[in-house]
Amino acid sequence: MEERPARLVLQQFWWSQKHPRQVAAGGDVNSSSGTNPLPLRHTPLPLTLFTMASLDRLPLLQAQCRSYPGPLSAAVYLPLLVQAGAGAGTEADAGAQHPQGSDPAAAGRPTGAAAGAAAAAAAAGGAVRPELAAAIQQLQALFSALESEPGACGLLLGLYSEATSDPAMAALMPTNALRNAALLAAGGAGPLVAMVDVDLGASAGLARLVADQRRLPALLSRALHGRGLLVLPAWEPDRSLSRRLGDQLADRALAGDKGVLKRLWLGGPGNATGLGAGAGKGQCRGVADVPAGADADAAIAAGCPDLMVPFDVKSFAAGHRATDFLRSLDAGPGEDYPIEYESGFEPWFICARELMLPYDERFRGWYGDKITQVRAMAAARRRFWVSADAWLVHRPHPPAPARALFRNEGGRSNVTVQGVAALEQVVRPRLLRRTKFQAYVTHSKNMDFWQRRGLVLGGWRPTLSAATQRCWQQLPWWRRHKHEGRH
Repeated sequence: MEERPARLVLQQFWWSQKHPRQVAAGGDVNSSSGTNPLPLRHTPLPLTLFTMASLDRLPLLQAQCRSYPGPLSAAVYLPLLVQAGAGAGTEADAGAQHPQGSDPAAAGRPTGAAAGAAAAAAAAGGAVRPELAAAIQQLQALFSALESEPGACGLLLGLYSEATSDPAMAALMPTNALRNAALLAAGGAGPLVAMVDVDLGASAGLARLVADQRRLPALLSRALHGRGLLVLPAWEPDRSLSRRLGDQLADRALAGDKGVLKRLWLGGPGNATGLGAGAGKGQCRGVADVPAGADADAAIAAGCPDLMVPFDVKSFAAGHRATDFLRSLDAGPGEDYPIEYESGFEPWFICARELMLPYDERFRGWYGDKITQVRAMAAARRRFWVSADAWLVHRPHPPAPARALFRNEGGRSNVTVQGVAALEQVVRPRLLRRTKFQAYVTHSKNMDFWQRRGLVLGGWRPTLSAATQRCWQQLPWWRRHKHEGRH
């Protein structure tokens, strides 16, 4: 692996026409009409979520969009395999295009699949790669469906390709480059942003929080003038539960209040009879008492504890320990509380758009990508607060190839299996016998070390591609802030 950013090509962009009449939850606004009436705002919610995804995670993107009725910027990744030495990385090999409407500055015209395919064919000498055409059709269908749902997000959706001759590189999604691409598009929607990975949903309280005109001035002031980051506590269904039950529990935790969340974690009075034969009539003692076919209603009624737990608490407790989950459940409305950064902390948080530091684009895949950006934010003297009114919930899904190998996780999809096989290929067998995955981990750890050292000595900056830097200089909503928060 080389220490250089991925070269992404923007293939297509879809820009929601829900703006400026963005559907919101709560607030003193005019009512809409229709079978599912919701209040309408004449301006979008001031918070834009941004995320990235591979094509196999589009169902997760759809679920996330339905959890937050505000602007959501998503960068979707499409690796395009080419033969080694046959011009890998060129736009012609990738079937690259720059169709009308791809520039987010030309907001208001979602581009269509047919127009995109035609532009791609013209750029590639009359032929469009079938996987590119299929991806455009998938995203067009997703965008159209969500655009027709008044309660779903206002989606800012970009398809980015990368040409590579190595299947292992294709399995290591350029995570941070995609996050930066999504952040660039998110800049035009409002003063606040939050990077929320695509496998997380936003609680109903998040939209209520940012739509509350009485609390918004204080929220904005702390984010901008106080350089505050508002941490969104992250939860997940216990990973030993079935995917079906995990999804049901995630829905309950996102729609419910803290009382629901507390019962899902700590349990409560109940009767395990509803869990089926062999469960007994007493209170459920834990997830081990939950049979594979149980549903959420039965598990909750049984009073089972640990149905919902702090995110990644069993694998990497340091990642979210500083959040103090018990305190977050006990905090009353509006009682956000300050916390101290500690090594390994990697929360998801709300930040003033112009103070959000970009992500180092040399990091790919799963290792060290987010944690290094949070470390840089802490080194830049950002102050961490925990939200008392909103949280995130992780939805179960097959692991990414790098995580599957690093954590030896099961539940692998065909995409995971193919990626794992590519990463397990042996390189340099005559010198140092190791797999491509081992080389990737070593490379990521080295970059992590040099970042730590650079932050101590001063002068460290994230590595960005020339295209990313150019966009920050040219996009109108970033250009006026290019001296603020970009370092």
